[in-house]
Amino acid sequence: MAIYASDEVLDNEPVEDRSYGIIPIQLIPSTSPSTELSSTISTANTQVLLIKQKSGNPSQSTYWAFPKGHAESYDLSNIHAAIRETHEEAGLIIPESGILYKDAEGLTERYKSRSKGCVKEVRYWIGLAGWHGEAKINIEEPKVVDARWLVWREALELITFERGRELLRRAMELLDRGSQIQG
Repeated sequence: MAIYASDEVLDNEPVEDRSYGIIPIQLIPSTSPSTELSSTISTANTQVLLIKQKSGNPSQSTYWAFPKGHAESYDLSNIHAAIRETHEEAGLIIPESGILYKDAEGLTERYKSRSKGCVKEVRYWIGLAGWHGEAKINIEEPKVVDARWLVWREALELITFERGRELLRRAMELLDRGSQIQG
């Protein structure tokens, strides 16, 4: 699905559909096998996960993006919805203490959903997986056909939509400011 002018939305258009997702990252397994995570993280020592999903759009069969989905009534918060969806779609366990930049601006995308015909907003958080080594991917969700840990440049090339590349660039900017892992 290409981004067309009709996909653009104005700031004042009401949002009718909301989803929540994680931009999953892990420390590169060879750089820090330590269980004590108190070092500075950046794009130099992390990888990012993309999932390949089946599209609801007949003009495009699959696309590469981040895990996301709708909140359920039993989710304790929007962050919990994002964590649950990431587990459902990629099998990753990301604790709430692994969510970085909880209040960061610029990790939201808005677009006109072609399948639903309404304005959709997706709020993302950066989530650190694999606190004790490599985070194993386990795909059981039928809509997800592949998932890969990638270095950041590879992810920028593979991600399907420009909105996703913008989110990825924003995550890179946040990480490369020299944030400390808190956990």
